[in-house]
Amino acid sequence: GAPDQIGGLALSGNDLYFGIDPDDDAPAIIDVDISDPDHPQRVQRVYSDDFVKPFLASDSRLYASSDDLWVFQIPALEGLPLNPNTHQYEGIPVADSIGGLETDIYLWDRHTVRVLDNRVPSLPIESNRFRFPDSESAYFAGSHVYNRYVADSGYAQTICVTDLKAPDTDWCEHPLPMSDPNFFDREASGAGVIAEAKGYAFIGYWKWRDIEHTDIVDVRDLNAMRLVDVVPYLPVDVDILDNGQEQYIVWGLSSEDAPPAVRITSVAQPHVTVGRLQLDSPIRQIELEGHILAVLTSIPQLVLIDLSEPNNPQEIGRYHLEEKVQSPCTSLEVVHNRAY
Repeated sequence: GAPDQIGGLALSGNDLYFGIDPDDDAPAIIDVDISDPDHPQRVQRVYSDDFVKPFLASDSRLYASSDDLWVFQIPALEGLPLNPNTHQYEGIPVADSIGGLETDIYLWDRHTVRVLDNRVPSLPIESNRFRFPDSESAYFAGSHVYNRYVADSGYAQTICVTDLKAPDTDWCEHPLPMSDPNFFDREASGAGVIAEAKGYAFIGYWKWRDIEHTDIVDVRDLNAMRLVDVVPYLPVDVDILDNGQEQYIVWGLSSEDAPPAVRITSVAQPHVTVGRLQLDSPIRQIELEGHILAVLTSIPQLVLIDLSEPNNPQEIGRYHLEEKVQSPCTSLEVVHNRAY
């Protein structure tokens, strides 16, 4: 029967994994061979105890979430014993709390980042652990983890970045420079990492009944971070386009005050619009593959935009996903010129 829910998305080589929760059967993980993307073939259906949603895959492991973290061995999709009697990592919140780089997987459990050695397929081994007291969130980008810390008032206080590959790492050793050092003195303020791309971090700040803004911070050297600039808006998503001659910031913008649009600026002058393309539906996510930008909208639609001329972005394709699905699409991944 048709599933009433499909969740998660993870790619490993030519295998695409996602979870299903059918009306008339037990929850399961589906493994699909996409070596021929025009004719995908189901490889296996493995039943699970809960509706799990795959979200990260390596050559040997598949990581999935329900209320807890689950780890499966590839290709058999056998559960791995992170706890003595179960393959659940109980108590680990999984939203924005896992990252990976080469042989390591990073897990955040509100107070600690655990580093799992990902080289041995049959047994994830904890190889290191970093304490992050009073941290309310974690965002992973490569070996960097961004933690937001809160004051006694309950409002955000500062955001710090840590390189988990660096020796003798201490918590909040590298607080991010801010365009407004007194920002967190205001009530009802918030902050979060929107993205890190090509050595630049985009940090969004907002407060009740006031203007949102985004700091652009150069994080290529954590010991010499600098504030590049600040822009007076809060993007949904952001990436950096490098055409070999210049770097451009690609902003996915959606707000109540202006039509949704893709805006292109240079890294050197983030306030100056180089190119702009208006869309007809709010943006959920953008993914850049070479000079082609894939935009997932809330209708849902997948819009493809050619950025080979940053000053003249052109829509080159549009796929009406609303004709095929009955609910909003929530995630997008582009690999080898294919969008999933």
